[in-house]
Amino acid sequence: MTTVVGYLALLNTILGIFNLAPAFPLDGGRMLRAALWAWRRDVVRATRIAARAGDLFGLLLIALGVFAVLRGNLIGGVWQFLIGMFLRSAAAASYQHTMTQRLLADVSVAQVMTPNPIAVPPDVPISRFIEDYIYRYHHREFPVARRGMLLGRVGTKEIAAVDRHFWPVTKVITAAQPITPADTIAPERGMLEAMAQLSSSEGSHLFVVSGGRLVGVVSRRDLVELLSAKLELSSDPIATDRSLDGGLGRRALN
Repeated sequence: MTTVVGYLALLNTILGIFNLAPAFPLDGGRMLRAALWAWRRDVVRATRIAARAGDLFGLLLIALGVFAVLRGNLIGGVWQFLIGMFLRSAAAASYQHTMTQRLLADVSVAQVMTPNPIAVPPDVPISRFIEDYIYRYHHREFPVARRGMLLGRVGTKEIAAVDRHFWPVTKVITAAQPITPADTIAPERGMLEAMAQLSSSEGSHLFVVSGGRLVGVVSRRDLVELLSAKLELSSDPIATDRSLDGGLGRRALN
């Protein structure tokens, strides 16, 4: 029993010391970022330096892991390698999250949305909807609106549930799904709120509604393109070198 307690105490001590390494996102790295933030009053620069320290520390662990494997310590070397990979990934994700918050802080939905989206009148037969909307505009889902008032949403999933023999005589509104608060957002809302709403939903876009009227659509693609443009114009070489598809853009929505 004494041996087990002593082993656990030693293990916790090692983990505590390891966690104090000045490498973000470990506690030591967070302390480093806090100190740099207090000194320079720049949270992005502080996070960048702390994340770079985390990245370098992760590379060191990977190198030590490879060296350990070459020396015959397979299990210990693999663990060091995996921890190093995790630290590098976590440091990059934390920095990317900070950059996303900064780049989208003052951007409203109205600035990004596609205004006056194509909407389907509720009385259009499904057969005509397929020919005139789905095959023509190549979207999988459309808003259903009458004189600008949003009534619902309909797409290939809803149409497929209707017997195709009834498509010529079935109106779109019959197959349409009702609009929920999770499907819409106001134009004056911020893109950070839209990003959070998109990440928590299964849909790829939000309908922008003002006073019940459909005024635009904002999608995941809009968000990624916005971030891509802002990163290209950013003076930050770390952010600019990151790919949107494999980095910031994808993580921002998760």
